[in-house]
Amino acid sequence: MILPLEVLRALALRPRSVLETAAQVVPFRLRSARLRRRDRLRPTYHLRPLPGRLQRHLTPLPPACLEPLAPMLAELCRHYLAHRFNLLGSGWLPVHYGADSPGLEGHRYPPGPAVDPDPQGRWLAGRVSPPNLPEACRIWTLVSPGYQPIDWHRDFKSGFRWNPLTWYQDVTYGDQPGADVKLPWELARCQHLPHLALAYTLARAGHPGLEEPEVYLREFRDQVLDFLATNPPRMGVNWACAMEVALRVVSWLVARDLFLAAGAELDPPFESLLLRAVYEHAWHLSHNLEWIWELKGNHYLADVAGLFFAAAYLPPGPESDAWLAL
Repeated sequence: MILPLEVLRALALRPRSVLETAAQVVPFRLRSARLRRRDRLRPTYHLRPLPGRLQRHLTPLPPACLEPLAPMLAELCRHYLAHRFNLLGSGWLPVHYGADSPGLEGHRYPPGPAVDPDPQGRWLAGRVSPPNLPEACRIWTLVSPGYQPIDWHRDFKSGFRWNPLTWYQDVTYGDQPGADVKLPWELARCQHLPHLALAYTLARAGHPGLEEPEVYLREFRDQVLDFLATNPPRMGVNWACAMEVALRVVSWLVARDLFLAAGAELDPPFESLLLRAVYEHAWHLSHNLEWIWELKGNHYLADVAGLFFAAAYLPPGPESDAWLAL
């Protein structure tokens, strides 16, 4: 008889480890069941106002130290502004709703429908869960006119798209031929956003070959708002892995701090939403740490690093102080 992998792992553990793991897993499963029921009926956004504002920790970068990078930054950001991304060997590909994909190893999924986003966010109906739709639409009203949304839920190599209405613990991957979940995860890490901040720093200093500084600031703001409107907390593939949540919040915070250090000004509505998003990411991390007795690896390290960043930027308070203490 072939035993399931979970049973084999349990047999390899010391009895104390089995009991300690069970003591961790059982409450987590019970809490998850309650949260799943709640999230089907109510918004997953944290709608209660948060006091204070995000803190700052970075000092200005001298533009002279960035000048050797100027040609590379100008080229990279030219692609980002057009919503083209080169991740995991994809080559520069457009990532928008309805875009074709080159396919992977003979597997090529049909493109979904294109979208025509309206300023009120009505286009989000059917793409965001009904309880979250009013808040998602409100967020979208802050996006700049003419901005075209990124399809954050899609593997843009194969074209496979994960359902954005799926609760995060119910997301499955590895069961569709040619589909690589790491493509949407890699994009949603938003590790390109600090590049926009560095380009802004050079452009503000008058370095040639770059766009006007406000172009980079506006794109940073719009991409974050785009993600917030189309990826409510705990919904969709980009919340399925805590490590990805951690890396994303670090990217957002570092990019914001670099922009502010270079003299940028961010409007209060955006700052308020970003404060809430950082809290939502920290809460998610604190409740989904990837820690198990027999393995404490790079995922757990990323989780606690992301939680540290979030807590260090959040206003002081009982929760953020406890996260810092952890």
